[in-house]
Amino acid sequence: MPYLKKTKNKSKTVRVVLLIDLLKTFTKEELDHFYEFTNCTFFNSNKHLCKLLKQLRCYALNTAEFSEAIQLKIYQEVCKKAIDQTSISLSQKKELNKLMNNLLALAEDFLVAQRLKKNKDKKQELLFPELIERKQMTLYKRRLKSFQNDLDKQTKRGIDYYTKQYHLQHYKTDMLYIENDFSKEDNFDELQYFLDIKYILEKLNYHLAQRTLLNSYAHKKFELSTFIAMKNLLNLPQYSSIPLIRLSLLNIDLVEKEDENTFIALSKAIAAQTDIVPASFLKPFYTNLTNYCVKQLPKGKLSYYTDLFNIYKNMDDGNLLIMGDAIDVRLLKNIITIACRVKEYVWAKNMLEKYKNYINKNIKISVLCYNYGIIYFNQQKYKEALSHFNQVKKIDDIHEIGIKVTTLKCFYETDLYYETSTQQAIDSRMTFFKKNQKLPTTMKSAYKNFISIFNRLYKLKDVANKREKCIKIIKNLPKIKTELESKTVIQEKQWLLAKITALGNECK
Repeated sequence: MPYLKKTKNKSKTVRVVLLIDLLKTFTKEELDHFYEFTNCTFFNSNKHLCKLLKQLRCYALNTAEFSEAIQLKIYQEVCKKAIDQTSISLSQKKELNKLMNNLLALAEDFLVAQRLKKNKDKKQELLFPELIERKQMTLYKRRLKSFQNDLDKQTKRGIDYYTKQYHLQHYKTDMLYIENDFSKEDNFDELQYFLDIKYILEKLNYHLAQRTLLNSYAHKKFELSTFIAMKNLLNLPQYSSIPLIRLSLLNIDLVEKEDENTFIALSKAIAAQTDIVPASFLKPFYTNLTNYCVKQLPKGKLSYYTDLFNIYKNMDDGNLLIMGDAIDVRLLKNIITIACRVKEYVWAKNMLEKYKNYINKNIKISVLCYNYGIIYFNQQKYKEALSHFNQVKKIDDIHEIGIKVTTLKCFYETDLYYETSTQQAIDSRMTFFKKNQKLPTTMKSAYKNFISIFNRLYKLKDVANKREKCIKIIKNLPKIKTELESKTVIQEKQWLLAKITALGNECK
């Protein structure tokens, strides 16, 4: 059955009907338009397909399984056969499968037509060869000039811009060839110039992806010799002077070197070139800047909180936080956390209000409760924070870790004395981080180090008498502080240092 695919499961094999799987992604409006598409004889002359689509909408698109009973019902309605049967035969299944395969191909044609309607700039790639074949050179030249004018107006120039310029020069070359004008003029220098830039930018993008994967996975191996060989091309002034190429090279340097000078250079370059760099390029640039900052924080370089906040603020100003009418909830979590670190609570709440309608509705309430919990915690409203955290259902592993850590800190702030229940929470969280196989080794160590220091600080509450407590604090606090400062990677270092300072002040 070519229209079926198999999804393997430990207990059984689930068969997914590709046509139905695809049609379930269509909106009601798209289904209506597709029905009109199937009824157009230019695209489809098989009226059985129109009937099939209608029946699939009635019986198959709102059910989990394409059962044999549904198949029989649809077959009866579409083919006007097997009216008295109670089950569908193998030959009838094959007949239905053939119709569904044909409708699947038609659905693909519809998606292509719809994509072309949405992306008018792709029209030239199909229209220009057709005009040449029909020898419509006057119209060809007019459309070519219009295409050139549209490109000249573009200020943000990414791969798409240079690809179009390359195509434009290619179309001009075709025109010169047909009109036998090569003896008078040619455009091969321009053609190769735009082809080179298109190639360079794509090559830089793929190389960046490779370097990023190499940093994340030790077992990865890539063939990088072609990038090294490309260095001579990159050094040519006509290419090295292009802002997007310079930014891309800086971006790669940041991933490879992970040094502060490159971070500063890339940050300044992005700020200076924002008006001419497309959003599709700015996002990965900002992502690598944020990744660099995040790696510095466990090392105790807390000034990077301000850098992170400014990066997120710039991304918000540039409308770069939304992708496909949705916001990544992990990105939103990071934004709120960093805003709180620099005490921008009003801005953080404004961000939640601004982006709440871009959160997946299935987890929207939990995501909002989690982030408001983070804000209240940082405003030292610990009971409100715990109340919000208690309303959070499963979002993902990263949010789960955030709740485990922040609720511990809430317990520390609200427990006047040592509580066995809190100690149990500390122990369970240490076990969680020790056994967690999903976290990278460095991050896993940073969380375990946090729990270890937190545990020692919390146990200082296990003395009710103030005099005895001060004796215990004076004896143990310097050792705890020394151990904290010796940790090269640790989460929440700033918070732990603040608690150590507060305990020290209690006994002065």
